[in-house]
Amino acid sequence: MKKTTYLMAILFAFYLQINAQSMVNPVSATTTYTGTYGTIIENTFNGVGLETPTSLTSNHDQTDEYNSFISTTVAGTVDFNLGSSYDIQGLSFWNQNDGGPATNFGVNSVAFFYSLDGVTYLPISGAPTTFLESAPGVYAPEQFTFTAVSAIYIRMQVLTNHGEPSGSGFAEIAFLGEPTPTVGIKDQKVTAFSMYPNPASNNVVVSSNYEKATIEVYDMTGKQVLNRKLSFGNNSMNVSALSSGVYLARFVSNNKIDTKKLIIK
Repeated sequence: MKKTTYLMAILFAFYLQINAQSMVNPVSATTTYTGTYGTIIENTFNGVGLETPTSLTSNHDQTDEYNSFISTTVAGTVDFNLGSSYDIQGLSFWNQNDGGPATNFGVNSVAFFYSLDGVTYLPISGAPTTFLESAPGVYAPEQFTFTAVSAIYIRMQVLTNHGEPSGSGFAEIAFLGEPTPTVGIKDQKVTAFSMYPNPASNNVVVSSNYEKATIEVYDMTGKQVLNRKLSFGNNSMNVSALSSGVYLARFVSNNKIDTKKLIIK
């Protein structure tokens, strides 16, 4: 009973972390676009149109000149400044919806890049390359995860929209991540285990720093879905049977318990 209660407490804390603390909102943005319809780029990251401004899954209000952005050209770039370094591993995107001026202004093909200095940008592997045109009455975001990158700036390059020749637009964007750890020499310690790739789809390599250990994988209801013994070094773990989603990986050895988030694509 105590073990179950302890585990549920860990899961609850973990749930709060990924659903409340992992939303990263830019603090500012610069763009090659010129706004029209009275819109400004700040309204695409300040949460003004979201029903729940702190949620990556919130519905968005119908788009208007106060909660979205419309440009005078189709293609362009937006550089989002996160304010400090974050390990970014996903994003939520709310496209222009049926509130107006029209859903075909919505962003279609895109490319994403990251930077630590705002000068040199590198492609984000696994980031989305297209967004859907919003269907009538649909106000939920598209959500994506990818291999984490440490970034202060995220660039979204818009290449095409959904057919409107006069310009492109979108409602909101927010990122999934956590502050990049800063560890001094005196604070460095041996990590009990690590996993890669993460997100994963078929196999995960679990690297253990202990001779005898176990890894337990739980879904967000607290149900154990995987359990395997580990030896020192790299251990391959098949995760192909797991459904897409977020899991809790719990590493257990004689004198060490550690937990990490595992994302299955």
